[in-house]
Amino acid sequence: MTGRTLVFWLFVFIGLWFFFWSFGTSTFQRQEEVQLFIPEWVVIRDMLSVPGGFCTVVGQALVQYYTSSLFVLWVNSAFLCVIGFLCYLLLQEIAPRGYNLLLALFPVLGLVKAHTSPFYVLDGTVGLLLLLFFSFVFIRIRRPKMQLFYGVASVVLIYGLGGQLAALYGLVVVFMSLLCRREKWYGSFTVFLIGVLLTYIGIRLAIGIPLTDGIYSERYQESQLQPDSYVYFIWIRFVVLLLILFATAYTMKVLPQGESICCGKLVGRPVLLFRILSARTV
Repeated sequence: MTGRTLVFWLFVFIGLWFFFWSFGTSTFQRQEEVQLFIPEWVVIRDMLSVPGGFCTVVGQALVQYYTSSLFVLWVNSAFLCVIGFLCYLLLQEIAPRGYNLLLALFPVLGLVKAHTSPFYVLDGTVGLLLLLFFSFVFIRIRRPKMQLFYGVASVVLIYGLGGQLAALYGLVVVFMSLLCRREKWYGSFTVFLIGVLLTYIGIRLAIGIPLTDGIYSERYQESQLQPDSYVYFIWIRFVVLLLILFATAYTMKVLPQGESICCGKLVGRPVLLFRILSARTV
């Protein structure tokens, strides 16, 4: 990591810090009030026994300290900064370019709104961090057989830690393998199919509400008053935006220089799409 990259993300962290500071503590205290975390092993064990329980435990455990304004600023700023940095690393795998720093900010800006919503829970951001981290490790593996083995193992692990996030993880893996032109990239479809299968089994067993509930509008999510549904709403839109950024980075890589400059002028379109997807219309 270069000094310029370090300074850039340091400024992002400071910017996020002051942004969340401007909201005061009332928004985050409300998030803490609507979540009850009992720090007893029996309760934690029962939560961990359910797919996605790890994210729930970590998210709820951290939110219990939201009564401290300093802790709120550190946690929210650090999580979003790390997620942005992981997006940057993934974009660099597709095409190492300086403008990837700007592209990596779009998912962060999309999540900022979610973090200031009283309907959102931190579990969702914990899951997205896991998705990006496992995706980065996957794409860094060069040997096809080892990559496939890791992909299968990681999608099962993701399902255990993040629940139905496994299906979205498989989708990201397929796109990354294709755009990075990895040898035998089509093997990544195995990871995707396993993620979809595990998600389907979880839905059929009524372990949780369907991931597809997150497709509906934000107004619908707020009316349901179900934290999981709103988390799915954010997950789906985050992954869609991420895939658009991957495609943008790849397109700007393969286009001639003149056309890449023209394409670069449209780089703000992913944020516009994120807003459209998050519109308050049913």
